[in-house]
Amino acid sequence: MRPDCYKKVPLAFYAWTDTLILNAVKVKVTYFLNYQADLFILELPRISRSLVEQLKKQEIFQEVLWIKPPFDDMPACRRKFSKAFLIHQYRTCYFTQLQQISRNYGVLFAGALWSETIMLFQYLRQYNPQLVIYIIEEGTANYCGIRAITRCDPLNAWRDKVIRKTRYAGIYEKAVEAISGMFLACPEGCLNKEGESIFPVSGHESLAFRRLISSCTAELMLEEYHSRHVIFFLQPEYGLDWENTLRLIQAVVLAVGPKNIIIRPHPNSGNVIWQLNKILPSEVYVETVQFPFEYVLYTTGWQDKILISRGSSCLFYPRYICGQEPVVIFTNRLYDDRKKRADAMPFLIDRLKEIYKTSDDIFCPETIADLKKYLKGKHFHD
Repeated sequence: MRPDCYKKVPLAFYAWTDTLILNAVKVKVTYFLNYQADLFILELPRISRSLVEQLKKQEIFQEVLWIKPPFDDMPACRRKFSKAFLIHQYRTCYFTQLQQISRNYGVLFAGALWSETIMLFQYLRQYNPQLVIYIIEEGTANYCGIRAITRCDPLNAWRDKVIRKTRYAGIYEKAVEAISGMFLACPEGCLNKEGESIFPVSGHESLAFRRLISSCTAELMLEEYHSRHVIFFLQPEYGLDWENTLRLIQAVVLAVGPKNIIIRPHPNSGNVIWQLNKILPSEVYVETVQFPFEYVLYTTGWQDKILISRGSSCLFYPRYICGQEPVVIFTNRLYDDRKKRADAMPFLIDRLKEIYKTSDDIFCPETIADLKKYLKGKHFHD
């Protein structure tokens, strides 16, 4: 990687999650600290406004610019219809917000080719036909390799093809060709590196990044994450089999004790907090404040923790980013259904085992009884 190649032109970063915002910061401070760069953020409800405000104060980026999702003010059914069939209006709605932007960006950094990355690429390309794309880490999908994140819809192959042929007709192929490399916290965790340019990122140790995390966590109450040993991460697909997920949670509570566990909902997992608080013992800590998991990641020790999830990226982060190896339990085998993106999960888990010093600290139970037995062997005490 030769960052000096881009010193004469401003850089554009694009994010649609808090994780992407923080990873954009890490790439910026690792490779492009003193370069001109702007950050575009898709204005979704899940984005932490306090994170964005603190980021502006740190002045890591020259400009932080919000982009409102097209048709966002429409009812859900009408919005889906408009996105599918009113392609010209959709693109116009997106581009209109960017009319004041005419900078000759040299690079667009984004987590993948979904969430309108291609549309932003198409707009910025008007001012620089040589614009290239670098992928920054968004989640476990990036560890499947660059080809895995070039889909417009990573979960639905049919919808992916439709979006390519309609919304992004004529520009999709150019966007794929423009991809020049990818930044990962742990390149050795990538399943497919052959012929790809993958660059390591360790910006979380920089002064600028630590200052940002410190300012964001100053008023947060994170003591529970320091004192409790088990974190159960809910994911959006919990709704596919909520009863089974609840059985898993109850089994974990029985095995480790209610005072040892934290339940952490996903930003997109819906309003399940009230359900959990109604069903579970009051001693169980259910996180009610939405904030990036990275706030905990960078401020907590992980060697004595147990992380449980169907396949959350959070189970990979302590090792891939911080070099620490907590016990991680993947519950994906305890569900009957198989989402398309889960096909790669066994391979991602196997790669994690190869990197771990003690592969036995990575467990994939076949039954709930296996899960309870494993946890009880960890000798928790309330």
